[in-house]
Amino acid sequence: MRYLPRLMVIPFAALVLVASLQPAKAQFRSLPDWADAALRETASAQPPEDADMWRLLDETVIEETRRGHLVIRRRIVQRVLRERAVDYASVFWIDGDTESTKVKRLRGWHRAASGKINTLDKGNVITVGVADSEYLSNENVTLAMLEKVGPGSIVVFESKEERRSFFPQDLVFPVSSYPIAKRVIHANIAGASLRPVAFEEWGLQHRIEGNRLMMSSVPGIKSEPLAPSLGESLPHVFILFPSGDGQSAPMESWDAFAAWYHRSFGAAVGAGQAGEPIADEAALRKVHEELVERLTYKQRYLSLSRSWIPAAGKDVERRAYGDCKDMVGCLMYRAGLSKIPVLPALATIESDRYPNAGSLVSPFHFNHVIAAIPLQKSLGLAAEVEADGQRFLLVDPTSKNTTFGFLPDVFRGRNVMVCLPDRALWLAVPDTGLESEGLKVQLTGSLDAEMTLTGKLQVSESGDAIGLRRAYRAGALRDCEWAVRQHFDLPAVVDLVLSEHKASGGAEIQLVFEVMWPSFLRRDADGFRLPWAVTTSTRGHLHEPDRERAMPILLPGIIPTQWQVTLDSQVALQPGVPDWDWSSDYHQLAWKAEGGNRLSISFQKEGQKKLFAKNDLKQGLDYWANYRDSFNRFWVNGMLLRP
Repeated sequence: MRYLPRLMVIPFAALVLVASLQPAKAQFRSLPDWADAALRETASAQPPEDADMWRLLDETVIEETRRGHLVIRRRIVQRVLRERAVDYASVFWIDGDTESTKVKRLRGWHRAASGKINTLDKGNVITVGVADSEYLSNENVTLAMLEKVGPGSIVVFESKEERRSFFPQDLVFPVSSYPIAKRVIHANIAGASLRPVAFEEWGLQHRIEGNRLMMSSVPGIKSEPLAPSLGESLPHVFILFPSGDGQSAPMESWDAFAAWYHRSFGAAVGAGQAGEPIADEAALRKVHEELVERLTYKQRYLSLSRSWIPAAGKDVERRAYGDCKDMVGCLMYRAGLSKIPVLPALATIESDRYPNAGSLVSPFHFNHVIAAIPLQKSLGLAAEVEADGQRFLLVDPTSKNTTFGFLPDVFRGRNVMVCLPDRALWLAVPDTGLESEGLKVQLTGSLDAEMTLTGKLQVSESGDAIGLRRAYRAGALRDCEWAVRQHFDLPAVVDLVLSEHKASGGAEIQLVFEVMWPSFLRRDADGFRLPWAVTTSTRGHLHEPDRERAMPILLPGIIPTQWQVTLDSQVALQPGVPDWDWSSDYHQLAWKAEGGNRLSISFQKEGQKKLFAKNDLKQGLDYWANYRDSFNRFWVNGMLLRP
């Protein structure tokens, strides 16, 4: 499912300017009047001290045609300050597709530091498709590039596009990687309104006059370590229109939207009359297992509605592929033949922000669809949820390597919105409904005097923690080896040969490799150290010493992993610390080691994903500092192996 709108003009790598010392008349003579005005308004202002580019004007204006299509006009004036911003400043792009978007105008001007002005060459405008074998789509990107941009350049772009919108809403992101002197967002449509989100959280000042939002001195937002994905974490503006073309959805409440989606979904799928809630899982399990075995996940967006409306269930079954909504629709169609009811449930995965019943009503909160099956009673399955006196089993047909009755770990801490015939029902996914994932790693063998290891590496995976189950079931043993190398970041010099493999009841995959690992232990001034594949690396700072942290902090999850290393060594080695553990709400670490000519080390690690939003930055920074200092001290002293 595509959940971000086409208007998402995310100015994260873009454009700027620097005033030349030409006389005023010559300086402003050959640029558009609106660009001249932006230059004059900032003529006496100084750019932010550390900026590589300074965007003097960034204006987005949205209008409507008589046919109800949207017209988006964009104007940008920029000053290039340093060489490293040149590549970004030179390029402007428009996201669209051949079915719903048409670029009506795209112009550009470049004034060099010498004062010479060049306009955009049509030969430097290209449109490229973004489809591939897994993503069938009419989507494209139109790119424009100005030549010979350098420090001191003034870069100006103007665009106009017309497009159809499936929903009466859109999003604009008003911030950039670079500072902006003046930012304007104008929804020039009768009845339109603007809803800023996260502005206060980010300390952004703005004013709204009618349906025009204006900002000044907008700071640039730089990427920082452990920052969440850009987009939803940044300030953004919802634009609400009075109506939309296509199959317009009601947006006055979640209940109205859910009822609309329930009707639209069922009509598109071609599902028959829904049956009663089920009291037995056998028929549903059979249909589910047949479908996940037969269907392949592939996105297919060849029309405006296909971002949200599924294909007919029998067509998906015939083609044997589809995206999340297609697979849920096919399950609805097939299950309906046996009078098993299936409801669409909207969800958000991967994204670091997700909605709840109190969020602004908008389809753009969601990026995934799963199935909710009404139950008469509990079937004893893990992914059952009860709310308002109703019990449902949640099923994700796209996660074909998740055991039936569970959801994959990407749903941890999430809500889903079940679309009932007359209302929305929000369900919190319980942690007990997620299939547990983990790794057990045993490394045995011997170390020679050069600390080269020869022995066996056994990796056991529960769930689909690093993709071994997925690759193994597909018969792709080479991909299993690649997954092990990639996850543990094994050096290229490590020689792995798969010697044994088995699946224990389908729940655990076990691989055994013959391994030869040159310089397994690395020597430093104090002794020897285990590779990062076992211990992970030391933890760094989350911001520069002279700069305050700006971005939210996202602690990544750490797959529960147990290492057991047992090695016969020609050189007797003693651990710096024989026993150590550290535990918090988000991390658990435990170490036990015995030395001598037989080295025995047990190291366990686990971490929960945690987002510290802007309002919780101090808490996040304090937590990370404590965790970083504790781990790094132990890494330096405790994990050291001394001869």
